[in-house]
Amino acid sequence: MDNTNNLKALKDTWGNIYAEHGTDVPWSHQGSIESGLPVIVKFLKERKVSSLLDYGAGSGHFAVALKEALLIPRVFAADITDGGADKKWLQQKGIEFILANQPKEVGKEKFDAILCWSVLNHLNRDLRKTFLGQFAEMLTDRGSLLISAHSSKDPRMCGDVSLNRFSNRPVYSMESFENEIEKHGFLMVTKDNIDVKNVRCKKDKGSDPIRVFRYCFFDKK
Repeated sequence: MDNTNNLKALKDTWGNIYAEHGTDVPWSHQGSIESGLPVIVKFLKERKVSSLLDYGAGSGHFAVALKEALLIPRVFAADITDGGADKKWLQQKGIEFILANQPKEVGKEKFDAILCWSVLNHLNRDLRKTFLGQFAEMLTDRGSLLISAHSSKDPRMCGDVSLNRFSNRPVYSMESFENEIEKHGFLMVTKDNIDVKNVRCKKDKGSDPIRVFRYCFFDKK
């Protein structure tokens, strides 16, 4: 399957998920956001960030939380589908939502930081390579790339790959591809695992109360 067909399949999948569940999906829940927010804020506080892109933003809750926590003047939320985004709410928070099948479709603006939280783990190696190359072009000279994905220690992962319980598509662990990222002009600064709490939704009432994510934060070389 080429990239165009692969992206279309992903767009259809996530569009259907949001049509069924709205914002009642794990990555929109406050517990999930609060688990990841401290490590992101700590990292970005040490850098001068005046613009941030949350790519794969879903509902946009991470974008809002970061704008408010760090008082970032320009924050954009982008996703392959707009089914989970409350655009009016985002606009009230001073955040523009952009429908973008690939990062480059966001536009020509350069960003001091790009957040890609639990997105690359849904892409095959070829698509990850494409996205990472585009992220490198979209960052300012001293920009930072913040990535997370399921850890191989997550209770629902089977080693480095598993099946997404929503879409029945493969999900890759962060460990399976984190070394690829440096090949695209990034230098890893920090990495660790975090527990993501209270990840539940209507479709998955029996979800484990603790999920394990791995984050890797990079500066552009």
